[in-house]
Amino acid sequence: MRARIAPVLLGLLALAGCAGEPPPPLPAEALPVSGFVLPFDEYRLTTPDRATVEKARSTLAETCMRLRGYEVDIPEIGGSNAVAGTENSRRYGLVDESVATRFGYHFPSDEASEKRSLRQQEWEAGLSEEIRTLLDGENGCSDEAQRELRKDAPAADTGWLADQDFGALEESAKLAPVVAAREAWRTCMAGHGFAYATPEDAIADARWQLDSPAPSPEEVRAAQVDVGCKQSTGLVRTWYEAETALQRQVVERERTRFDEVKAANQARVANAHRVLGS
Repeated sequence: MRARIAPVLLGLLALAGCAGEPPPPLPAEALPVSGFVLPFDEYRLTTPDRATVEKARSTLAETCMRLRGYEVDIPEIGGSNAVAGTENSRRYGLVDESVATRFGYHFPSDEASEKRSLRQQEWEAGLSEEIRTLLDGENGCSDEAQRELRKDAPAADTGWLADQDFGALEESAKLAPVVAAREAWRTCMAGHGFAYATPEDAIADARWQLDSPAPSPEEVRAAQVDVGCKQSTGLVRTWYEAETALQRQVVERERTRFDEVKAANQARVANAHRVLGS
């Protein structure tokens, strides 16, 4: 059974140095809001490749269940959120003014994705214990599908890559330029009446009730000021450049392990295409 895609890292935010009216935004070309391409991205499956692997995994699991005497139709996974943009679009926090205006700090969603997610949740809730065990239990059909997709793939520690990814984000946050930018952001937010010590605190404010269907007007205003303060202080670009340099260093230092991860990904995608006959 498919693992539900979790909301991408809300990540970190930062920068400021202003007061009064919301700071004017920088020109569009000065700040990428649709996402950030980082060195580690080369060693992860692309969104289309993940979709291919996921479809193949479902196909294999359904075939396995059929051979065990059960007909199941695994629903399409919720998928990535079209509004949210690329994988790293919120890595450094909220950066898109249009998203802030529409969603506040709520994670963006679109109707199609919401419907797919709801269908999947309903399907999972309706599974009998027997079917659930055959699918997801030890040596279940999900495990069998994974083994088939990893056939002839080199051993690679994908968990290690995830640790490196999180570590690079944390370590880059400690670098002097980023620390200064975060402090500038704090000053800027305070000038607009929002007393948050860090950008993370702004998102985590319990008043926003992020599980609620829609943001409050105050949440939207805070999110808009947040984005404006990031733009006026250059935090996101500062952070992005700092982490890019750090990730490059890690890749050079651990080139063999990164190459193993890439080779394993390529093998999985090739196996998925074989399963799907494409």
